[in-house]
Amino acid sequence: MESLAIRRPSRHELGALIGMMIALGVFAMCFAGLFFAYAVVRAQAGSWPHRLPLALPAFNTALLLASSFAIARRKLALTALLGIAFLGLQTVVWVQQAKSGLLWNGTQQGSVFYALTWFHALHVIAGLIAIACVRGKAGRARLAALFWHFVDAVWVVTFLTVYVF
Repeated sequence: MESLAIRRPSRHELGALIGMMIALGVFAMCFAGLFFAYAVVRAQAGSWPHRLPLALPAFNTALLLASSFAIARRKLALTALLGIAFLGLQTVVWVQQAKSGLLWNGTQQGSVFYALTWFHALHVIAGLIAIACVRGKAGRARLAALFWHFVDAVWVVTFLTVYVF
């Protein structure tokens, strides 16, 4: 009869998990600072000078949520494809906003919008690199999935904060 005992993680696995949790804590603090900056700029502005799109960022949110389900089922290629699609569509949003006059160096609103969304995109790229590096390595794939879920959760907060409210 098979043992139903849970396998204890090795020291290496435990160290890697603790390292990932520390890294995610640092990233969470960085994002919190950006969200705080966004809130201050938004409160001081009274009304936002540029109308941000809703449909494309909402679709991007759906892509990332789907990617979280994909990585939970160990579908790394599908996760990567959805992440790449997210970056491509987010680039469309940035180009549209730049054409409408919301520039990263033009106003406080533009600076905080691009800082927040570019910082998130940088983390999506890091997640894609991690996914590419962990193929076939179950323990590392779990850490990449943890990072990916974090990135997706940050996007949901970004979407709600920046595009909805």
